[in-house]
Amino acid sequence: MYTIEFESTIENDIIKIPPIHLGQLAGKVKVIIHQEQSEKTTNYIDELLESPLKVENFTPLSREEIYEARG
Repeated sequence: MYTIEFESTIENDIIKIPPIHLGQLAGKVKVIIHQEQSEKTTNYIDELLESPLKVENFTPLSREEIYEARG
C-alpha cells in the first residue's frame, strides 16, 4: 500500500489532490479524513436564544397548563 499525506480544502464537495501526487495515484483509493477540531463548539441552546425558531400560530403554555399534567 502506498500512502501520501497532504492538506486540502473542501470546495463544492471536492477535495483536490495536489498535482505532485496525481502521477502516483490511479484506480481505486482509500480516503481517510482527519479534521482538526474546531475551537468553537456548537452550543445549540445559545444559538436558539440568539435566533429563535419562528413557528406559525405558536402559543406558549400558561403556568397552569405546564403544571396541569403533574396533577
